Amino acid sequence: MNPLIYWIFLGLGIIAALVFLFLRVTRGGFPGLFSKAVASFFFVATGFAGALANPANSGFATLMLLGLVLSVIGDIWLDLKWIYPKDDNTFLKAGIVSFFFGQIAFCCAQFIFFDGWTLPRVLLPLGFAVGCTAAMFVLEKPMKFNFGKNKPILLIYSLTVTMNGWSALAVARYDGYEMIHWILFAIAGALFMISDMELLKMYFGNGNNKVRIIINHTAYYAAQLLLASTIMFVK
Repeated sequence: MNPLIYWIFLGLGIIAALVFLFLRVTRGGFPGLFSKAVASFFFVATGFAGALANPANSGFATLMLLGLVLSVIGDIWLDLKWIYPKDDNTFLKAGIVSFFFGQIAFCCAQFIFFDGWTLPRVLLPLGFAVGCTAAMFVLEKPMKFNFGKNKPILLIYSLTVTMNGWSALAVARYDGYEMIHWILFAIAGALFMISDMELLKMYFGNGNNKVRIIINHTAYYAAQLLLASTIMFVK
């Protein structure tokens, strides 16, 4: 398949994300939900286009596409939380579960298809992930969070997303910053952690404002488009 299709979908994904941001901030509701679904569709389409243009590693592509699809499902659940406030916590949990399994798929792509792992190399990002997650819960009150009854599911998810982020950064370093797909993965992992921290402030703190919304979704869609792009450049 012509690589141009990948670049077209990537460009459309960026445009769709910008349109969604505008509608999410100015209108919300179903226009925000619909435009979010479209923007999320395009990061999946970008991944599929990359897989067709570069069939070098179908196993890696399959795991990444699985993670992207699960992320789309999570996106829809989380936006339904705002549209149907009566069932907001149900939609919140459904979204977290979808993203959890998406992060598991991304982690598996790293640990299966990077062959430079050793026990110390695994323990380093794991230690950072445990430390970040523990700090978040220890500092819940000083940071003005209120996790309430969602603490168990948030603990599991936070450990997973921070592990994915730190291990992505570690893989790029262990690889010597030679392979483009691991560099993209590392940047995406860092952006995902930034996005989720902003999301915590929006959902469990007092930060649900336009600035938070823009930071959260800008980092999120940049991360997802970069993750989709790893498929195009994997060897």
